[in-house]
Amino acid sequence: MKPRHVRRLVVALAAAGALLLVASLVLGVLDDGLLRGGKGSDGVGVDARSEDDGGFHRFQDELVRRKAEEERRQSQDAAEDVIRVSEQEAAGFIRAASRWNEHRLQRVQEVCARHNLGLYRSSAAAPDYKLPPTPQYAVFYYDRPHKMAWCPLYKAGSTSWLYNLCLLGGYSERELRDTRDQLSTLARKAYPELEYPEAEEALRGSRKLLVVRHPLARLLSAYRDKLENRVAGAEHGTAHFYRKYGRRIVDKYRAGGAAVPTSRVVRPDQVVRDPGQQPPADDEPTFKEFVQYLIDVDLASYADDHWIPYYLFCTPCLLNYDIIAKVETYLEDQVYMIGALGLQDSIRPRWRHRTATDGDLEGLPTTSSRHVTAAARRYFSQLTEAELRALYQKYKLDFELFDYAVEDYLPYVSPK
Repeated sequence: MKPRHVRRLVVALAAAGALLLVASLVLGVLDDGLLRGGKGSDGVGVDARSEDDGGFHRFQDELVRRKAEEERRQSQDAAEDVIRVSEQEAAGFIRAASRWNEHRLQRVQEVCARHNLGLYRSSAAAPDYKLPPTPQYAVFYYDRPHKMAWCPLYKAGSTSWLYNLCLLGGYSERELRDTRDQLSTLARKAYPELEYPEAEEALRGSRKLLVVRHPLARLLSAYRDKLENRVAGAEHGTAHFYRKYGRRIVDKYRAGGAAVPTSRVVRPDQVVRDPGQQPPADDEPTFKEFVQYLIDVDLASYADDHWIPYYLFCTPCLLNYDIIAKVETYLEDQVYMIGALGLQDSIRPRWRHRTATDGDLEGLPTTSSRHVTAAARRYFSQLTEAELRALYQKYKLDFELFDYAVEDYLPYVSPK
């Protein structure tokens, strides 16, 4: 044999030996004990099976299956809004949320009756608040195949449920991930607006769903999303909100108007600048100016959907809702809602509102309506106590209906 052939043979034998060594190491360190009397996917000990001629092939098949399972899990994890719970956790969530829901429905009825409102009016005396003459039929999403009707309170967990509605309406995860359209646009294509009397009939035959949030947290979220930065998120309408609201607010409530940069009328420690986001144009309204506008405006006639009071938009005193969920307990409530609506085979609990700010995940469920994020503490420091209490008066019925307290935010207003 020629020397070069000998060298090739030696190299080949060495390579084969290395492969055998690697294979033995893999077999020796498998973390789930497949070759140490562990159980395979069918519950049979792999040691017993490996005595068969096909044992090694079954082992290879098991590795392939596990790799495919891991890839599937990683793919799901990439959709970070999906929240996974065990069956035991789900059972606990359902028990808790069921009790909460019963309490919330009862509270709404009691508050509406106390103020002589809508379905719960009991005397000829004038009601304490003016309501629309009928429910706002056109704002609902009617999923008639699943007998569900949802009133979308924007900036109160609406994005998560819009995503679920799109899935129920036939869109795929890929379509929702790749689209440039807003979820509300897609959902409206799947669930067009209904007018009276078709809408009234759909409501009668549906379980009615409402998701609320601490009114002050919702207002801050609306401000930050729509008015604080007209440069970032322009494709989602911030330019429109600046033209319709922002510029006018600045002209009315800022001495010198837009000629005075926003950065000159608010301190850096009273705002949050999200990393990676384009800086604002420096002519947008401050949170204080936005609040001054809300205090002065007639919310029944001129409020935008993102900050209109709950009692005017979803009219809980004119309808008997079946489920009232809260953003603060949205994980538990979603598990309960999905089960109560019979949708557990179609959708999963999710949260599509993660915005990191100073260590907080803004808007994430906290299980406590009294939790005030670090970001919120900064913005509410722009307000005086008098301004916060005046704002509370404009949304007082929402606070009462859904058991929220203005006192949660009072410690963070300006002492001046």
